[in-house]
Amino acid sequence: MTSPTLLVRAAQGVRWPLLVFLLWRSVQGLLVVAFGGDLRMMMHSWDGAWYLSILRQGYVAPAGGYGEESNLAFFPGLVWATDAVRLVVGSETAATLLVANGLALGAFVAVWGAVRAWQGEDAARRVTVLLALFPTSYYLWMYYSEGLLVLATAAAAWAARRDRHNAATAFLAVASTARLVGVAVGPALALARVLRLRRVDSVSIRYVLGSAAGLGAVMVRQFAEAGDPLGFLHAGEAWGREFAGPWTPLHDAAWAIGSALPVVEDDVLLDAAGIVLVGCLLLLMWRGRRRDEWPLESKILATVLWSIPVCSRLIGGQLRYMLACWPALLVVADAWPRLSLRVRALVVGGSVGVTLLLLHHVSHLIYTG
Repeated sequence: MTSPTLLVRAAQGVRWPLLVFLLWRSVQGLLVVAFGGDLRMMMHSWDGAWYLSILRQGYVAPAGGYGEESNLAFFPGLVWATDAVRLVVGSETAATLLVANGLALGAFVAVWGAVRAWQGEDAARRVTVLLALFPTSYYLWMYYSEGLLVLATAAAAWAARRDRHNAATAFLAVASTARLVGVAVGPALALARVLRLRRVDSVSIRYVLGSAAGLGAVMVRQFAEAGDPLGFLHAGEAWGREFAGPWTPLHDAAWAIGSALPVVEDDVLLDAAGIVLVGCLLLLMWRGRRRDEWPLESKILATVLWSIPVCSRLIGGQLRYMLACWPALLVVADAWPRLSLRVRALVVGGSVGVTLLLLHHVSHLIYTG
């Protein structure tokens, strides 16, 4: 069988997420251009510039101490993927473009596959569309770690559901190199397995070790290049990141909104709304009509992916962080057939409206998280 034939068959197997991705990517790209934005500049903006600095010069310890912003705050998984692609294509620009969009496509496919394994084809299709409609989904194709994180967590859940435990362990290691919250994904899937089997087995231990291996690789690189294996923890000081109760960012959001009245702090308002809405979906997951309405893995995974960012004190960027809580979209996907046409229109219209606002902002290089 020829290689092109294999590619065609593979594409047919993932036809739905591929079509959703192509439509989503085309529409968002056209909107950025229509708003007067520069696609390349937007892709590498803000945190993208920090990842580019790691790509070009590696980790550098801040000369003035950790009160000064540094690239140690960012995990290297995205850079490692880019290094691998750059070995083939040669160009940094081409490599970052291919990696960002390739990870976005992979995220759609992996989320579709994980939900399909959990709940079937109909739910998988709805969740894939909901992922595209999520207001900050554009971060999946920017040179950020969101695409890698969503891809790795969903692929690990998909592989675990199909008893492909070696593959799941490998994806868990990858998730741990994407962002700090990714380190907790292995223990989350291990906990779900232990609760379901009512015992600790070699697979659950392997999941935890996979996450530990990814984190270990991050620590080794940061120690080798900057002399601090825990640089990613210490570097958060410059951004005001520290552990706090989940009510702290909401309290800060209320204070920021109240002190700015009558002007509406739309970025803070959207970040707070993202926390609350996804949190409500989590409550519904745990209080489902049936005990087994959603897989235990989806509940624990969504809870971890929601709670760790929320407990980092900062309100800024939370709507972007909520993008990683893709298992919570199962609640909306399940309820969708029972919703009235008016409610569906409200959900879609609201998501599209917020997306347009945010895309307009980022097209003009106004920071959105």
